[in-house]
Amino acid sequence: MKKLLSIITILTLLMPHASYAKVDKDVNVAKVQAMLAEPIQLRCNMGACSWANIQTIKRLGNNQGTDELHEISYIYGSSNHVKEPNYPVSYSPNLPIKWEKSLSKIMVYCSPIKPAVFGSKSPIETFEFPKWFGYEISAINFYMYTCHDRIFLGNNEIFKNLGYSEVQRKKFDNIEELLN
Repeated sequence: MKKLLSIITILTLLMPHASYAKVDKDVNVAKVQAMLAEPIQLRCNMGACSWANIQTIKRLGNNQGTDELHEISYIYGSSNHVKEPNYPVSYSPNLPIKWEKSLSKIMVYCSPIKPAVFGSKSPIETFEFPKWFGYEISAINFYMYTCHDRIFLGNNEIFKNLGYSEVQRKKFDNIEELLN
C-alpha cells in the first residue's frame, strides 16, 4: 500500500510538468510536442513570475486566408522570487512553481491586422503592435508562442520583422464581430 501511495504521489507531482499535446490534424504534431515539452514564462513582475504549462493548442479554423483562431488549454503556475537578485531567464524543473489544479482556457486570434488574446467571458481588444502596455505581456507571450513559435523578449523590432506594421487597437463585443 505504501508503495502504491508513493507512486501516486510521484505521478501527481510530475503531472504539471508532463506534456499532453493534443492538436488537430492540420498542425505539425512533432513540432507542437517539442514546443510543449516545458512550461513557458508569461511574465515576471514585483518578485513573482507567472507560467503556463500548455496542454492543448486546438485550431478552430482560419478566416480570410491568413487569420487563425486557436483555443489554448493550460495549467497556470506562479513562482516567488522576492529573495533572489534576478528573475529566471527560462523554465527549469528546479524552480518552485506552484501549479493550479485545474485547466484554464484562452483564445488566440493570429492575425496581421487584428491580433488578439481573450477569454470566453472577456471583451475582445486587439493588440496595437508595435505599441504595448506592461499588463499585456502575458497575453503577448501567449500570442507570440501560439502564432510565431517564440516568446516576446521586449524588443519591438520583432513586430516589424513578423509583418505587423502599426496595427490599430480595436474592440469587439464577440467572436463573430472579430472574425468579420
